[in-house]
Parts: sequence; structure tokens; C-alpha cells
Amino acid sequence: MGFLEFKERLEAARWPLERVMLSELSALHTDEASLLAQEWAEWPHSRLRQLLKQLVQVSEKDGTLEFEVVFKFALRSTDGEARVLAVNGLRNSKDRTLISFMIEILLYDDHIPVREAAAEAMAYFCVMACDHRLHVHDEQRLRSALYSIAKSSTDPPNLKHLALEAVAVFEGP
Repeated sequence: MGFLEFKERLEAARWPLERVMLSELSALHTDEASLLAQEWAEWPHSRLRQLLKQLVQVSEKDGTLEFEVVFKFALRSTDGEARVLAVNGLRNSKDRTLISFMIEILLYDDHIPVREAAAEAMAYFCVMACDHRLHVHDEQRLRSALYSIAKSSTDPPNLKHLALEAVAVFEGP
């Protein structure tokens, strides 16, 4: 089914969406996800949150469905709660290109819950680095970003705690 047909069905659908319809968003191509992101830019924030929450739940229940490209576009949302859901949807991703995004979010996002979600998501990449499934450079970038938060005198205690938890898998500083 093409995206335009899906868009028409989406406009007519009852919310929350049925699992069958959500599964059609699995493994979207980047251009299709871009069209979806343009569509949801017109939605109320609550509708985007509902979609992302459903996608997170479905992906946790069924590992064969993959919504990473949708979550990656949602990282750009102007809504902090939607960005938290997007980060949570990417929490178990093995895509090392996400490390740069997660570091940027951890260090600079203006919504503390988004930064906290990024710290939690980065814990998985730290485990991958300990298992030698990432480049040494990636490990160094992870350590540097997480330690900078842990040592910060201005960041909230919970964010610092999550950063310490994530980096704790490494032996020594």
C-alpha cells in the first residue's frame, strides 16, 4: 500500500489505531516516514504522542515489527513528550549512528525528561561497547558525554544518576 492510501485510511481511522494499521508503519522507507512526519506536524501534540506510545508498545510486544525510522523522525518533534517516546522507541536499537543523536539530546535538549530518556537509552550502547560491538571511538564519545553530565554542577540529580548508571558498565574512568 502506498503512503497516500495509508494517509487516507489514517485520516478516517478511529483512535487508538488498531495493531494491523500500526504494523503497516513497520520498516517504512525514509521518504515515506518523511511524509508521515509532515502529516503529523499538522496534528495536535496529543495525537502524535498517542501514535508513538502505541508504536512503542507494539514494538515491545512484537520484535518483528520495526519502527526505528518513525522514531528517528519523531526525535525532531517540537513536543518534549513526543521526543521522550521517540527516544524510548529507540532504546534497544543497535544502530550506532544514533549515538551522535543521543549525545546531542543528552547534552542539549531543553526538556529534562528527554535528556533522562537519552541517558537511559545510551546505557544499551555502553553495554554494546563493553561487548566490543562498537568502535573504540564510539565508546570514548559515550564515556565523555555521560561523565560530563555526571560531573556537572548544574544538571538535575536524576539526570546525573542516570548518566552514572549508563557509564557504570565500564571498568574505571
